Order: sequence, then C-alpha cells, then structure tokens
Amino acid sequence: MLTIRQPILTALACVASFTQVASAASPSPAPAIVHGNSLAGVVISVNQTAKTFIVRPHSGASVTLHLTGATRISGGTLAPSAHVQIRWMEVKGKSTATSIAIVPATPPAPRPSPPPTRKQ
Repeated sequence: MLTIRQPILTALACVASFTQVASAASPSPAPAIVHGNSLAGVVISVNQTAKTFIVRPHSGASVTLHLTGATRISGGTLAPSAHVQIRWMEVKGKSTATSIAIVPATPPAPRPSPPPTRKQ
C-alpha cells in the first residue's frame, strides 16, 4: 500500500540524482589566461635547441622563458647580453614569451660636474 509520502520521496530522490548527474556532466570553467605579464632585463643565455632563454630582470632572480613559433622578436637578435623588454604569459604551466623587444642599454646617469674653481 502506497502512501502519499512515498511518491513525493521518490520524486525528490529523482530530482536529486538528476542534479548530481547534470553537475557532473558540465565541465568546470577553464582557468583564466593572463596575457599582461611584462619583464625587462638582460639576456643571460639562449638555448635554441630547447627554445628557451634566461633573463636577469633589473630586480629579482633570473627567469627562464620559452619561445614558440608565434613569439615576435623586434629590434635585433636575441643573444646573451641583449637588453630586452618582454611580454609573456603562462601556457600549459610554462612561462612563454609572446613578444620580445631588443632595446638599447640604458646609459648610466651622468655624474654631476664639479663646480668651476675661481682663480684669485
């Protein structure tokens, strides 16, 4: 003998199992992609085989970056001792350069001249 409670409980159980199946079937959102990372420094080394290079930023520890076929290089050749400004992003867990600008080295600030001496 069925009571009124049994059909209601059966309906609730069906709804609960449907929501579990629906939530399991929907993919989780992809992690956000950050395109706005920048770095400036001096190239320490370039490994053409591994398609990587190491940059020593003006402040902080050295950073290894990866090159791809889509990496744009402007202003010269990527080589050790080159001063660079880099735009990069994380791709599959790797820091990947998207654009590299070879820039002239910043000259040191000029020293102030000593005041002229007066002859008396």
